[in-house]
Amino acid sequence: MMTIEKAKYFLKSLLQQGAKNSEIKMYQKFLDILISLENRDLTASQKNSIEEELTNLDLKQPHKNRKSYLRKKLNAFLHYLKSAFSLVLKEHYTNYWMSLGMAFGVAIGSVVFKERGGIAIGLCAGMFVGYCVGQHLDKEAVKQNLVLIIT
Repeated sequence: MMTIEKAKYFLKSLLQQGAKNSEIKMYQKFLDILISLENRDLTASQKNSIEEELTNLDLKQPHKNRKSYLRKKLNAFLHYLKSAFSLVLKEHYTNYWMSLGMAFGVAIGSVVFKERGGIAIGLCAGMFVGYCVGQHLDKEAVKQNLVLIIT
């Protein structure tokens, strides 16, 4: 069983092995998430569920491209935390809604403002609306203590 403590120890050992800067940032982000989870008041069943997910991720499996493998596992773990506990990272909703707003803004802008720089107008408007919606949702998540604080 991969406990939070064992996962932290494993990631710390990867940090000490000395790797590329991008790898170090990813290991540190994963480690910070685990520390943030450890600092939360989790019930025993929540903690067991998280440790079960860490076991299922099989972080210690040797792999050719360890960076890519662990990045996929980090994304899977973040998805699990969001779906199981509604826990997200800081500015998660802002980033999500801005990209969604930009995509819809380009589509709508190119249709509505065909000849007057519609794509640029739609992109800006969509980004602004997405930013506002995302900021609102991020503030709600902070109020509900659903944001994982990482450095």
